[in-house]
Parts: sequence; C-alpha cells; structure tokens
Amino acid sequence: MWKLPDGTIISSPRAVTINDIQYPDTIFKNWSLAELNAIGIYPFREEGYDSYYYRSTGHTDTIVDGEVVRTHTLIDAMSLVELQSLVVEDIKVTANSFLAPTDWYVIRNAEVAEAIPSEVSTYRAAVRTASNNIETTVNGHTTYADLIEYVTNSMNDDWPDYLE
Repeated sequence: MWKLPDGTIISSPRAVTINDIQYPDTIFKNWSLAELNAIGIYPFREEGYDSYYYRSTGHTDTIVDGEVVRTHTLIDAMSLVELQSLVVEDIKVTANSFLAPTDWYVIRNAEVAEAIPSEVSTYRAAVRTASNNIETTVNGHTTYADLIEYVTNSMNDDWPDYLE
C-alpha cells in the first residue's frame, strides 16, 4: 500500500496525478523508494489493534525510514464489567463446545439407563470445573489490561485436553 501526497491510500499500483503531472502505474515497480519519496509517494503501513478490545479515537501518520506508519490513539471499547460479561459468555460457549461431543452419553443414560463411562464423566466434570475456575479468574481481574492479558495469553491453557 502507498500513501499519496493528497493523503489517499492506494492498495495496488495505479496511474496517479501529482501536481498536474500524470505518472503511470509502472512507477511503483520501476522507481526506487527515494524517487517515489521525492514526488510525495510513500509505502504505507498501519499498526494494527484489536478492535474487540479497543476503539480508535484518531491516528497519527509518521514517516519512518521512507515509509508512512499509521498508529492509532486507542481507548477501551467498553467498561471492565462489560468486557468481563462478554468473556464469561464466551467461556460458556467454549464449555458447551467441549461438552457437546459427549452429550449423547448423558442422553443415552437418561433414556435407557446405560452407564456413562467413567472417563467421560471425569472429563465432563473437568470441563465444568475449568469453566467455573476461568469465570472466577475473569471476574477477579481488576484492570482492563490485566484481563486482556489473561484472555489473550493464558485463558485457553486452563481448559482440559479434549477427550479422545
């Protein structure tokens, strides 16, 4: 991607007009970085952020080593309590996805009283325990940043291995 002198961002080479001079799309392939910079064209890169957790309130473009780098001014997307609530919902969905493959054992037990294998019962109990423990951990976080750190880096480590 490139940023043109008028602020336009283009994602693929195309003919451009700068100061009433028309340039063919081939300049992006054939010209050096210094030649492109001389007419105000810079490679463009945008620093990413997780829009689930943050909202951008603006951005700053800075030229770094002949490249325009856009960074965003970020604010929290929601309150800590709202984020905790969303994460707890996700935990419940995850627990259900772990339990679903073994639900038929429970249904069979209820319908025809056939015993649930002990490894299945143990696994299902481990999933429920992990879900409850993760929920408690999530709700125990007191800062937005710490909760995001936990969710993105270690929460998934707290689930039991899939039953094979």
